[in-house]
Amino acid sequence: MSKIILTFTSLLSVSLLPLTALADEAQDFETGTQCLSAKKLVKALKKFDGMKPGRIDTVQTTANMRLKANEGDKLPARLFHRNKDVETDFMVAEDGKVVDFKKMGDLSKKGELCLQDSSLVKKTREETKGRFGLSIDFTVAFKNTSGTHSIAELIDGTGDGKSHYKKMFGGPMSILVPKMTHIGITPKRDDIKRDDTGNAEDAEIAPLTITALKDGAVLSGLNIGEMGAMQVIGIKDLRDLGADTLLIAGNSYTMTPVPSVAKMKKFGFGPSSDKSGDKSGDKGEKSTETASVDGQAEE
Repeated sequence: MSKIILTFTSLLSVSLLPLTALADEAQDFETGTQCLSAKKLVKALKKFDGMKPGRIDTVQTTANMRLKANEGDKLPARLFHRNKDVETDFMVAEDGKVVDFKKMGDLSKKGELCLQDSSLVKKTREETKGRFGLSIDFTVAFKNTSGTHSIAELIDGTGDGKSHYKKMFGGPMSILVPKMTHIGITPKRDDIKRDDTGNAEDAEIAPLTITALKDGAVLSGLNIGEMGAMQVIGIKDLRDLGADTLLIAGNSYTMTPVPSVAKMKKFGFGPSSDKSGDKSGDKGEKSTETASVDGQAEE
């Protein structure tokens, strides 16, 4: 599975730095535990706390973490947050997705994010460098995925979407965030097929049917652009058609506020892939640097 995303080229600096003072290194060495500072992870998740209710009524930002292993290696046995003697485990799916990563925002920034595995027992960081890695992305998406969207909802969501992206970047970088004038709609995979060996295979992605309506009547002439697997529709185009509703059918989907295809290409937003294998298509995600367990950030 390979993941295709809209990349805001590594402008998120969630740099995961190794801790030496907070952990009992001798014990960690014996138990196969390696840790990274949780400070910047927790701060990144808390960025969106305190946003005005009117900015989060239509769209929301979600964070996703994925744990990776070198080809041929299994995922580590355990991923957990540690703050002194208090340990909080995370649930990791077969594909490496950290299912309950959201709770990291409620944990102490003074703690550590740790991996534990028998393959790390009595091994130095240098000996295991690059064996495991962590990647994080933030997705700004519409809350409503019912298939029926009022034009008022789409206008509100694209307006609020820029505020979410500005929060994401923060500081001087926020001025680079373009206006969100379009919506990007990406179909999700129907299911996961498995071959005889138990390996996951990508299922066929059912196409979406997108229709503009006015007073229940279908309108012709809707302009739909493409950016990888994402279908892109302009708010202005919907207004020019006189549409009051947008219908999306045929598959489940993610809908995100985005700039135009031309601006996405101009700013270098485009399809990229990682080795996690999730063919989810282009989404309104801000991709991240990937941190290996030795604490070095790599793009």
